[in-house]
Amino acid sequence: MMQMGKQLIEDKKKLADQTRRMFMFGRWRAKSALKSKQHQFEINCVIAEREFQKLDRIASYNSKVEPLKYTCKLGVAIIVAALSVLISIHIYCNVALKVDGKTIEPFLNDMLE
Repeated sequence: MMQMGKQLIEDKKKLADQTRRMFMFGRWRAKSALKSKQHQFEINCVIAEREFQKLDRIASYNSKVEPLKYTCKLGVAIIVAALSVLISIHIYCNVALKVDGKTIEPFLNDMLE
């Protein structure tokens, strides 16, 4: 990549010396060819920089993210969700289910006593 950039600089210097002796169409064609090469070089540089940034993010992922932290958060979230379901069932059993005017004894009352 660096060699290609150095070659473009040398070609630009040579073209500046050579275009003085060229006619208008030849000068335009030579400059157009050089601009095309330079544009392709710039595109390759941008692609290489993006690839480097991707690799840098991948390499630094382990130092930025703590997998144990997120695993613990997931575990706590699952436990809290299960408790929410149990409490909802307990409230439903206590309020909604009545047999002969008496409420059914909710299952969590035995565990709490």
